[in-house]
Amino acid sequence: MRKWRKDQLVPDLLFSDVNMPGLSGLELLEKLRPKMSGTFYVVMSGESDNQDPAMELGANYFLSKPLVAKEVRGVLQQIS
Repeated sequence: MRKWRKDQLVPDLLFSDVNMPGLSGLELLEKLRPKMSGTFYVVMSGESDNQDPAMELGANYFLSKPLVAKEVRGVLQQIS
């Protein structure tokens, strides 16, 4: 975790599903990306047509569901 402002912490990594109640993962990415530029964003979805919008909004990685442990480990190794 890094300091974002004096009283807030910024995560190094954020995993988000596209389909979430209340706020979609794409909306979350769009809101947080400008505020947390050093955070790696991994967006996941069971629908492959969500990949292009996620990447256009600044996601670093897109994973298709169901998640495969080997792919998740590969992402984690790339960012560490």
